[in-house]
Amino acid sequence: MAHEVEDAGGRRRLVEALAMAQVELLDTAERLPPESLSVFVDDPADPSGLLTIAWGAGPLGFSNEASLTAARITSLEELLGCLPRGHGTYRLTVPFWAAPAVSSLFKCELSGPVARYALLQGEPAPHPAAGQTEPLAPDDLDIVAFAFPRAVPEAPHRALILKDELVAVAITTHLAGGVARIGVHVGEEHRGRGFGGGVARALIADLRARDLAVTAEVALASEPAVRMAEGLGLSIIDARLAFHLAGQHPA
Repeated sequence: MAHEVEDAGGRRRLVEALAMAQVELLDTAERLPPESLSVFVDDPADPSGLLTIAWGAGPLGFSNEASLTAARITSLEELLGCLPRGHGTYRLTVPFWAAPAVSSLFKCELSGPVARYALLQGEPAPHPAAGQTEPLAPDDLDIVAFAFPRAVPEAPHRALILKDELVAVAITTHLAGGVARIGVHVGEEHRGRGFGGGVARALIADLRARDLAVTAEVALASEPAVRMAEGLGLSIIDARLAFHLAGQHPA
């Protein structure tokens, strides 16, 4: 029988092992109020399945981010059944083999495959645009909130500004356990010129100077995003399917 972990310390210990692949969970556990994160396990004594929900972590705080980690097919239905009804919509990421269980239980739309990338060794190659970037101060994060509603104020961020126009930004969206997650946004009219790679390289250099591991989540259907991540020297450490859940099928 699936069980909710109600102790904040217990929730944190369970997600600590996921820091490299899912640093946002540990960031939520460390940075936000305890009620911001819910954790369910299939077996409290020996959990092999874990369902986590970061409440209000979606765009503009209007949806929830859920993630399923499991080692047994037989525990899926009970764990997925723990997603509370009547609490808005969810973005749920699961292992590829869990997709049939999700489709059978929920009214859902497949968003597509996503991968978590990490810089496992070395440093990104130099890029001309990296030298043109400048730090983005915490007080300036409001100007990129449309793309990054979550950012770590005390972490480094980088911006590329050309002719007084904000062209591209690289933001540290989560930071916990010595792991940082970054996101990159390039203005639509400036895409395809390498600006994203340049601003990302500058931010990665800042993070590595602090001895932080660097990770990113990439939609595998986006060829430009994959090329940027792999051009930076990042490698896939975890690949999953993302679903948008609008509700559960009637019992």
